Amino acid sequence: MNQNLFEGLGAELQSRRCVVVVGLPGTGKSLLVREAARLAKTNGRAVRLLQWDVARTAWDTPEVLARFPEVDGVTHAGIRKALGLWVRKAMLDWFQTHAAAGELLLVEAPIIGGRFAELAKRGDDSLESHLAGPESLFVVVAPTTELQAELRRRRAQEMGSTRNALEQHNASVVVLDGLMAAVEQIAPQLGQTPRFPGM
Repeated sequence: MNQNLFEGLGAELQSRRCVVVVGLPGTGKSLLVREAARLAKTNGRAVRLLQWDVARTAWDTPEVLARFPEVDGVTHAGIRKALGLWVRKAMLDWFQTHAAAGELLLVEAPIIGGRFAELAKRGDDSLESHLAGPESLFVVVAPTTELQAELRRRRAQEMGSTRNALEQHNASVVVLDGLMAAVEQIAPQLGQTPRFPGM
């Protein structure tokens, strides 16, 4: 991990109660969350994790998947919406329950593809003041072209091997390419020039 990023992250973790890590699949969100958790624990803070991949496993039942099937590695829109509504309530409960505990909440929220996207939209609820205030930080993961290429290579290898329960829902390289193409298309409207490997 880049040393400047590591030091900057350490400074932010001391003053924040919640850090939400956002980004495309295969760009290193899980790596950043893991490093942030390790660093916070080293500094004596209790850490709670809230990750899309873990939360969505509650929906992995034959009954639910029969009604809301996953197609080509993409979670059904109904499940994505339900999880988005749930995550706002779960986070508000955490903020209210752990007000004085000094804990850190680390959230891995892809946002892109509608996964926990409700966290990126202004909500008409009590959570909004926590997310928009100084106690929370949103980090958008934008790795170098070289790191993206390495992460993409690893993702391609993972898709061909036996995976654990969480990895089986990882976006395929085809889905990843589609999401990157969508970002590449809209980026110029935001004054950005994305550079994705393999495209």
